[in-house]
Amino acid sequence: MNNSMNEKQLEAINGDNIPLLIVAGAGSGKTYVLTQRVLFLIKNLKIASDKILAFTFTNKAANEIKKRITLAIPNIYFKWIGTFHSICLKILREDSHIIGRPNNFLLIDEDDQTSIIKEIYLTSELSRDTLSIKKALDIVSRLKAKNITSKDDIIDYLSEHSLLNAKKNIIVCAEEYTKYLIEKNYFDFDDLIKNVNEIFKRDKDTLEKWRARFDYILVDEFQDTNDDQFSIIKYLTKDRKNIFVVGDPDQMIYSWRGANTEIFSNFRKIYPNYKMIILEQNYRSSQNILDISNTLIRNNKDRVEKYLYTSNLAGNKIIYYNANSSDSESKWISNKILYLNNELRYKYSDIAILYRSNYLSRNIEQYLFRRN
Repeated sequence: MNNSMNEKQLEAINGDNIPLLIVAGAGSGKTYVLTQRVLFLIKNLKIASDKILAFTFTNKAANEIKKRITLAIPNIYFKWIGTFHSICLKILREDSHIIGRPNNFLLIDEDDQTSIIKEIYLTSELSRDTLSIKKALDIVSRLKAKNITSKDDIIDYLSEHSLLNAKKNIIVCAEEYTKYLIEKNYFDFDDLIKNVNEIFKRDKDTLEKWRARFDYILVDEFQDTNDDQFSIIKYLTKDRKNIFVVGDPDQMIYSWRGANTEIFSNFRKIYPNYKMIILEQNYRSSQNILDISNTLIRNNKDRVEKYLYTSNLAGNKIIYYNANSSDSESKWISNKILYLNNELRYKYSDIAILYRSNYLSRNIEQYLFRRN
């Protein structure tokens, strides 16, 4: 996007020192606004870079924000811009002793987790026919994400998800997996966030130390924040005004990882003196695309009302074809590509086919092969 800020972007970037809730529609310059807000804090409010904490959803987003800031202010170092997991890892390296865990713990990845579950299956003589290793690990992770630990609550969860036939596997895996990690002084990625919450809950002095560490806190992709992550935000910002969150409830895609559809309304309850700013000008798409998007997305429940618009050209009209079978769909696609190539002289390399899952490509590929 260009460097000329629109009125709403400027309002968000230069906003008062009150809790700011930025609802950023798709293509509205969310990363640009968050980056410029950090620059505003440093240049205008004279906040030191190591006093700014910014939570991002991915390492890629964190690196992009750092890169953009250092282009404006060279040779500046940001220790505290990163994912929830990376920030919590740093906190635990300093203070895991509060929960009785040595600070030299080992962080394990998914391959390590799979190996542990395999070992539990072997030593406890659990059947893979009843439940696969991969599925068992997935369910154990979901139980941890939802803070489901007691045997009765696990059974209720399994009943709710039609998994009672795997009751023995899951109960044994959940119990033995937790025990194994504690014995070996291992943490998995879910443990990072949960244990920081436990430290803040258990030790007031440690909480106050970390609250004093930061003068300002920002959160990217706020719509994908789960309850445990929001709990950390609340601990660090309680009774303070130093919070700036950016996101869009219409773009929430991680409910299966615990993202909370009520996170925006919860923010408004926790920070009653908040100000909400809605970014609606889109810099990425044509108006025809936005018109269709606005029409579809207005049917979402519990949304913040907004209407995306752009100063870009209207663009081509969107064609929607409702196929009654995968064959008719593939035939239509291959015919369309031949028309674009033969009649309108588009190169094949200029045409892309998007599909939701890899198994859907087979039928399309067969028709493309037939048409050479």
